[in-house]
Amino acid sequence: MENLLLHLSDKFRFQINQVTAIAGGDINRAFRLRTSGANLLLKVNTTEYPKLFETENVSLQRLRQTDTVKVPKVIGFGNREKLQFLLMDWIPTQKASVGKWREFGRSLARMHKLPQPNFGLENANYLGTHLQDNSPKQTWSAFYSENRILPMALLLRDQKKFVDQDVILAENFCRKLDEIYPKENPSLVHGDLWSSNFVMSGEAFLIDPAVCRAHREMDLAMTKLFGGFAADFYLGYEQEFPLEKGFENRMEASQLYPLLFHALAFGGHYVGKCLEILRAFA
Repeated sequence: MENLLLHLSDKFRFQINQVTAIAGGDINRAFRLRTSGANLLLKVNTTEYPKLFETENVSLQRLRQTDTVKVPKVIGFGNREKLQFLLMDWIPTQKASVGKWREFGRSLARMHKLPQPNFGLENANYLGTHLQDNSPKQTWSAFYSENRILPMALLLRDQKKFVDQDVILAENFCRKLDEIYPKENPSLVHGDLWSSNFVMSGEAFLIDPAVCRAHREMDLAMTKLFGGFAADFYLGYEQEFPLEKGFENRMEASQLYPLLFHALAFGGHYVGKCLEILRAFA
């Protein structure tokens, strides 16, 4: 770690005055750097997951280029010895007003409204430590089944967390996707939009994305998976781009994919929740 800090100081021409470890989630180590120029966020991981931060940078730039949502400025990323790093602006937290929560919802809706060519993405990226195949598809049902649900189900079977009958349940679920979801054009989505993946600093900054072009309900369902956002966020979204009727009834279909990842990573009650959703829709 000391060698990495020396490398950063030399490469980006600043003096590091203080390094403070902060909560970085289950995947990465994270540090606040007080430098001679600014406060910065440093994320660090091993090289076990190739291009982890390179693909995160690509995701952040894709979000920035929409000119709808805010993301931190990336200073740089790369490898040093057996470590990889991502260095970006530090975003201080501030309490958000009702108006800022509504603007957060409206900005996400504006991003979702932008025209997209298909479902998927030109590059693979990561959800946590899971490498996502984003090979483009022309329909949401094809992308969600072939690139998301079925690969996860097979990985869970390989780990003996699913049995053959559970994979059949997943296949049956995938056959019904056209009935479950309203037909909509693809949207650019954050891809992992839960309450720890944005920072309120007067206005919302999105962090830790796993972007792709998907059904927009994936983002909205994810916001509700681990506690939900402020009510004014959803009011702002609905004002800008109302959801089709019945979202709450089909929301768990969109929550299935992140729950499958949690089942893969942590097992336990997540496996049972996934099977409960599959049985409910299949």
